[in-house]
Amino acid sequence: MKHLSRIGGLSISVLLLFIFGCTQLFFSAKSDPVLEKKIVLYLKIIEVFSDTPYCAGYYCELSRMYNELGKISETREYNEKWVDCVRRKNNPGDIEESYDLACYEKVLKVCDEFISSDPNFVYAYIEKANACMILQRIDEAFKVINKAAAFNSENAEVYAFRSAMYAKIHQEEKSQMDEKKAEELLAKKVEEK
Repeated sequence: MKHLSRIGGLSISVLLLFIFGCTQLFFSAKSDPVLEKKIVLYLKIIEVFSDTPYCAGYYCELSRMYNELGKISETREYNEKWVDCVRRKNNPGDIEESYDLACYEKVLKVCDEFISSDPNFVYAYIEKANACMILQRIDEAFKVINKAAAFNSENAEVYAFRSAMYAKIHQEEKSQMDEKKAEELLAKKVEEK
């Protein structure tokens, strides 16, 4: 099982390197407390999965986030880890796609720690909802993601993720509504910049 919002593939890695190089390679380091906290969350989740194929999406996201912060060496490091992980994953017979469900229980604990220290940290809710979905705790997953949407109604990622959750349980109309909401919020964010 894969994270609902993760995409892998070597052709995408080439595209990301190009985008990184063209958009922010020469920007200096900047600070973003939310992004920095999200990085800490992802690093803790990676510890749970110990460099398995599950980490590929997190490596990709870490590379993107470090790039956004202007941290080029970390950007390269996690992009290389992502590419290596995807290559291993795509080698037939190399690594199976099964993960120990106990790992997802550990992810829930990591997320709960983040939520207890910062109840408004939306990314911990998204990761917790993802783990709940994988553990087949569908009702709990929706309670978690709905709570995130209730206190952070302007976060497009919450709606995009909930859209994927609805699609997974074949509620297409609700999925499309959340997808549209996510697109509207992203367009609004682009207009503000």
